[in-house]
Amino acid sequence: MKSSLYELRSIIRGIILEKSMFATKTSVQSKILSASEELFGKGVLNPGSGRSGEIRLQPKDRNTKFSTDDIKNLLSAAGYSVSKIVKPGEPGSMSSKFDTYLNDSGYALTIAGGGTRGQEFEKKIQTSTIDSGDLKSLIDGLEQSMGFKLNVISHRAGPSHVKRPIGLMPENVGEKIADLVLTTPDGDVYVSLKDPSGSTFGNFGIVGAFSQNENGKVISKNHPSDNILEILGVNKDLIARGLNSFISKKPVEKPMQSVDFNQDAVANLIQSGYGYGYWYARKTSDGWKIVDLTTPKKLEKHVGKVSEVVVKYPNTDSKQCSIWVQTSKNDVYKFEIRNAKGGILPTELKVKVQKSYREI
Repeated sequence: MKSSLYELRSIIRGIILEKSMFATKTSVQSKILSASEELFGKGVLNPGSGRSGEIRLQPKDRNTKFSTDDIKNLLSAAGYSVSKIVKPGEPGSMSSKFDTYLNDSGYALTIAGGGTRGQEFEKKIQTSTIDSGDLKSLIDGLEQSMGFKLNVISHRAGPSHVKRPIGLMPENVGEKIADLVLTTPDGDVYVSLKDPSGSTFGNFGIVGAFSQNENGKVISKNHPSDNILEILGVNKDLIARGLNSFISKKPVEKPMQSVDFNQDAVANLIQSGYGYGYWYARKTSDGWKIVDLTTPKKLEKHVGKVSEVVVKYPNTDSKQCSIWVQTSKNDVYKFEIRNAKGGILPTELKVKVQKSYREI
């Protein structure tokens, strides 16, 4: 009887402690939102859905972006100071897309509409003057690649972060996905910008491609992404098998293997992720890497021929399915099928460009 009373008291203490922590979190969030109203205006930021140790806010307008300085100033106005900024996916991160701000409130802060490093880089270029800084060096690089002077009249930002499509064939997407538009006497020049550290090629949702039955076993389901996975030589049933292996901790055979593939179909898949009709510009330590992707032929030349596809299925120590596509240009396109929030069922298909089969 005493043992039962002790257990009951422990449960009650836990409930009281949990309520106390929740009230503290609510109080901190309220202070940050009050500061937000003073800095940015009423209703610009609203409560979002976060984890227990996180306060997540999101902008009313999805196109509203906040810089690192904006978020630091927000926390300062609420009476808190930032101790560390954790990048997406790093240890301690609360988001796969946005920075996590550790601070002395006791709760990490993530703003879902906060500007990523790539977005801040793009904004810096978009708001520069034509005759100075990175924008001038970019225009100089474009002129060198083109072989003639552009005579840029003005410049503007492109559409707000339109996702690149991925499909069976490439399309003309320059006007849709350009981060920067240069106006010249001969027409607009569309430019896609990449900051020096950026490796992401594309990010696509696959929610619903897998589910769990009443016994908790993962099973594959029909999904619009099936054509893409089939082209890559991926067997969805083996992904499900690997996820069940991760749950049960019972190992599976050959989690990593080379697969048969259609060379042209895989090349077209990668080309569709780029699209054509624009200039690709990545900032480097030496200036700019400029790639002409204005026509289908130039895009095909840039991607090159596909030489190998390797698949690593989930297993006892990993929930992720990785696919490496090696090309004749010595590029490796790594496709990652994973859950972005730490769950079991995959929710996204993320693609990175790298130079080897290394796990990153």
